[in-house]
Amino acid sequence: LAIAWCFKRLGQLDDAIESMQIAIEFAPDQAISHYNLACYFALSGQTSNAIEYLSQSFELRPAFRQQVAGESDFDSIRDDPEFIEFLSPVS
Repeated sequence: LAIAWCFKRLGQLDDAIESMQIAIEFAPDQAISHYNLACYFALSGQTSNAIEYLSQSFELRPAFRQQVAGESDFDSIRDDPEFIEFLSPVS
């Protein structure tokens, strides 16, 4: 998690993504890892991958859903129709 965050801060998103994928392999039940990987995919413009991991983070820790509104990492995909649909409340 820390190594991926450092890569993110250095603008090395591919390395951040790879680090988080490795972290998830070792501890797939850690919601924060899925959430952060979703953030890194969003920053790299990979909406579908961001949604996939964000969904997994919500399953593991539903409270993360409230964090998305204030998370600037999602700003680059916030207007993407796929992202909007994913976050829409279920009727």
